[in-house]
Amino acid sequence: MENLYRVKRRDLLRCADVLAKAFFEYPMYKHVLGSDHSAETMGIATRFFVNYAYLYGAVYAPSPDIEGVLCTIDYQNYRMNPFRLLRCNGLALVRLGLNVNRKYDEYDKLNSKVHRDVISVPHQYIMCIGVDPEKQGQGLASYMLRPAVQSAAANGYASYLETHNQTNVDIYKRYGFQLMGEHELPNSDITLYAMLKR
Repeated sequence: MENLYRVKRRDLLRCADVLAKAFFEYPMYKHVLGSDHSAETMGIATRFFVNYAYLYGAVYAPSPDIEGVLCTIDYQNYRMNPFRLLRCNGLALVRLGLNVNRKYDEYDKLNSKVHRDVISVPHQYIMCIGVDPEKQGQGLASYMLRPAVQSAAANGYASYLETHNQTNVDIYKRYGFQLMGEHELPNSDITLYAMLKR
C-alpha cells in the first residue's frame, strides 16, 4: 500500500464528495434514498461511511489530489454501535427520515447476513472503491484495488466486497475475486453480489 496516499482528516470532505459523485447513479443508493436521492443526501451518506472507515479502518487515494477513494476495514473491527454512530456523525443519517432509515436497515440486515455466511474468519472488508467521474477510465481503481488485495494476502487475509452492479462482477473476477452468491433485496430491484478473494 506504500504507493497509495493514506488520507488525512483534512481530506475527508473531498473523499466524501468524490464518492458521492462516483456512486450517484448506483442502484443501492438510489433505492435507499428513494425520492430523497440528491447530491445533498448522497453527500450525507458518503461522509458517514468515509468517517467510519477513517476512524476504524483506513482510507486511501491514488494521490493527495484524491482522484479516487478506497475504504477498507478489518472485519473484526466493523461492528457498528451507538457510540460509533454518533462519533461518525450518524445523526445526519437519522435526519434523512424514517423511510430512508427503514430501507437502509433492510439492506444492512441482508448485507450483514450474506457477509457472515460467506466468510466468518478475520479478513479485509473493502467497504467501497470509487473514482471521480472526471478521472474514470485512467486505471485508478485498479491502482488502488491491486495493492489492497495484495497487502491483505501478504498478511494471510482474504478480501471481501459486495457490488450491486452485474458489470462489476466480471471486473472484480479479473482481480481474483470469486462470486459467492447473488441475493435479492426484498421489495426492490437490488441484487447483492457477494465476492471473495481467498
